[in-house]
Amino acid sequence: MFGIYKYVYNDEIIYIGKSDNSILNRVNAHVKEAKFKPYLEKAVIYYTECKNRAHTHILETFLINKYKPILNNSLKYEEDLDFDIPEPEWHLLSELKEVEETVKQVKKPGIKWYENRVNDIEVLKRKIKNLEWLESFLQRFFGMYNIEFSVDYSEANLEKYERLFESFSFIDEGRYGGFNLGTSLKVDKNKMMIHVSTLRSNLKEEDFWNNYEIIFQKTKDEHLKEISQLISKIRKAGYDYEEQSNN
Repeated sequence: MFGIYKYVYNDEIIYIGKSDNSILNRVNAHVKEAKFKPYLEKAVIYYTECKNRAHTHILETFLINKYKPILNNSLKYEEDLDFDIPEPEWHLLSELKEVEETVKQVKKPGIKWYENRVNDIEVLKRKIKNLEWLESFLQRFFGMYNIEFSVDYSEANLEKYERLFESFSFIDEGRYGGFNLGTSLKVDKNKMMIHVSTLRSNLKEEDFWNNYEIIFQKTKDEHLKEISQLISKIRKAGYDYEEQSNN
């Protein structure tokens, strides 16, 4: 579940975070962090669901710069964005716990595991498609690629950013080094657009041009290998799984 969560202490937002998987797991991890301990007893935690990874990243950045929570150290800009997006609909985190507990009681043992493995396969397939999509126009730009979002971050722009984000996530993880999908948000008040600069490179440009095809192919091969291993695990666990065509 993609989402944003916030800690509210004495009617003040003290922390804003995001999750691309489980909000509950992410919040539980904060319990061990020293900076949260003075606030845990009285803080009230809220969450809101997001459409995808791109949505969470943009919304988190704007909310952090709007409220400037004291426990957030990153994603803060020296200058105010001086721009607002609609406040999301917040829900108590306790409500999410109740929903997840109900789901656990309804589902048969092992079904959640199976669904997670199938989801993992679909994510890997999507990453392969995104890499192929990126390769189709990659030669058209050097070193830095700029895209724009309308202020209501339309579905088309969100999808484009999501595909770029996911395509380069394997490089972010340090598997090959050199590239990262950093973001630099700039607001154009006249055009009412959000400018996002992506694809920064620590390597020389010629190294990028000489090696990106090899890097992408290796990455796709690794994804295919992971898919094969997941399918094998699913079938060994006794579940019927028919691999769908990528077309």
